[in-house]
Amino acid sequence: ARAGRRLGAHSSRRNARDMPEECASDGWRHFFLIWTTAASTFAPRYTRSIESIFRHHANASVSVLSNTLPLDFFAPLAAASLDIAIER
Repeated sequence: ARAGRRLGAHSSRRNARDMPEECASDGWRHFFLIWTTAASTFAPRYTRSIESIFRHHANASVSVLSNTLPLDFFAPLAAASLDIAIER
């Protein structure tokens, strides 16, 4: 056992060697988000969280499941060649 675990410390961080090979490869990064409220409630901090996904996972694909956001809501991100789409 690791020393931190013996002392009761818990870490949610995992490094690449702890991940299954298919998850650690650069080509496998698909994120799903669910948005249930109106587009007017989508604050800039939520856009930043999506941008953070692409910052840390350049090859990511993001699917936003929403019946309330317009299909072109993320057009500026898509225009920047980021793989993001709204799905109904």
